Amino acid sequence: MCTSKLQRAEYLLWLNSTCSSARAFPGMPADWGKEVAAGVGDTTYHNESNLVFPGCTTGACANILSLKKNASCEVHCILDQNRTYCSSTVTQVSYPQFCANFSYPTTCQGFCTKSYERLSLLTFMNNTCSDVTGWSGLPANWSSLLNVLLSDLKPWPEVIRNHNTNLNPIPRAMLCPTPEANLGVFAAANVAMLLLSPYFGRREVVERMTFGLLGQPHGRSWIFMGPLLAALQLLVNSVNALIIRSISGYSRIDIKTLVLLWCTRPRMAWMVIILIPYQVKEVMYFSCAASSLVAELILQFLSSYTFGIVANHARSQGFYKLDHRLDSAPNGTAAKLMYAGALFWLIIVIVCPISVFFSIFNL
Repeated sequence: MCTSKLQRAEYLLWLNSTCSSARAFPGMPADWGKEVAAGVGDTTYHNESNLVFPGCTTGACANILSLKKNASCEVHCILDQNRTYCSSTVTQVSYPQFCANFSYPTTCQGFCTKSYERLSLLTFMNNTCSDVTGWSGLPANWSSLLNVLLSDLKPWPEVIRNHNTNLNPIPRAMLCPTPEANLGVFAAANVAMLLLSPYFGRREVVERMTFGLLGQPHGRSWIFMGPLLAALQLLVNSVNALIIRSISGYSRIDIKTLVLLWCTRPRMAWMVIILIPYQVKEVMYFSCAASSLVAELILQFLSSYTFGIVANHARSQGFYKLDHRLDSAPNGTAAKLMYAGALFWLIIVIVCPISVFFSIFNL
């Protein structure tokens, strides 16, 4: 009879309120107050309704937390104002029991990996278990994990990284060029292309250089020259990627990802189209401009893979929300430009064809 903590507490409270005034009553059992307290619960117990798991704790993580909660639950007595009997009952969770062996990131390994999800999980663990004596489930640097980390900003793992762990430090000759050096070479190549195009793009120059094979007035060589230029650009990207992968420590480079990433770089050669009105009767720049434009369209189409990955990563991480989380992130300004550029590119790619369609059909 009355074997559970709750039943025992209810019985003892009833017995005390009913019989304590009777002369023949021999008295309450020894330590009956402790038994009542066990049925009422102490400050380490909290209402089950207050224990709300973060939304990112799904699947196996949700099962683990649910099992821990169920194992920590007890039904307790709520005393009346006079503390003489149980007016009702409530299901409560023992936080010391629930928080036992609850640690980050091992308990929910593979879950809550996004920056905002990590924030919600760490906040939940700290709010729930920080007052539990002896609990040490959070790493020492857990407060820094509340912010957006550099790894959160990357749509993919390092595209170019030396994996040779035996070299410490890595020799200077095996390090990647600085961003300034890369931008310098990139700018020089584009400026050179922009300056040379007005001369080498002239139809008569092309005709002389190809011994009359190309450069004919109203010729249609641009139909295959455009794809050929795009193929040459892809070939150059592939050769550069293979050269990098041939260097010790860079053998794990994903050639496809690197080649498609390089396709997103802006190119100035297509701007030769502004010369089309010049000497228009001689069709001096039409073939060059058409070839450059077709090549650019092909490369832009290939760029959609990378731009889509970047924009989708920013969407999944919640970076397009106006919550200023990137303000304090490492390289946050550069990340904003990258995500905004990818989104702007996708919008243009969708809007422009629709606008052209409406214009052609006068809709």
